[in-house]
Amino acid sequence: MTQTTQNDQPLNDESELAARALADPGAFAKLFDRYFPLVHKYALYRVGDLTTADDLTSEVFEALLNALPRYKPDKAPFGAWIFGIARHAVNDHHRNRKNKREVPSEVMEQLIANDPQPEEASLNLEAEQRLLTALKQLSGREKDIISLKFAANLTNRQIAKLTTLGESHVGVLLYRSMQRMRQLLNEMEENDER
Repeated sequence: MTQTTQNDQPLNDESELAARALADPGAFAKLFDRYFPLVHKYALYRVGDLTTADDLTSEVFEALLNALPRYKPDKAPFGAWIFGIARHAVNDHHRNRKNKREVPSEVMEQLIANDPQPEEASLNLEAEQRLLTALKQLSGREKDIISLKFAANLTNRQIAKLTTLGESHVGVLLYRSMQRMRQLLNEMEENDER
């Protein structure tokens, strides 16, 4: 049975594309097109700054290009492997960052996927702001698990391979992290009602 990604693309197809990408720029372009939006969204969730997310995404694809000859499809699916590179880039950024910055309003605009009506956009903007505020209050591990699951759209199995945790442990951490997010969002709502 062939595993599939969120786009229902067979994982062996990605492995074949990765192998071809060493000599064929068109194959690399297909991988880039498939993973750029996911890696960018993951970086944006983790750093909360559009410019930094752009820079980190570029770094990830540059590192990917350099590391591609070392990719071993039997060790990890391509998606998990590229998000391993993305996690390292984000973690390096956090280690090197000296001052925390507030989430700029441009991030909110970027996170709103469609072009909603003004009233709907206002509600979406408020919801996204609450979500990012709650995310900031989570531990690094909680943020990482949630970002890999929802921003990168990885399965629990892919997250487990990437983080070297057991798949059931990932499920438990994800459940607890989501409970914590729910609690934080409820507290924010209660504070707003007062």
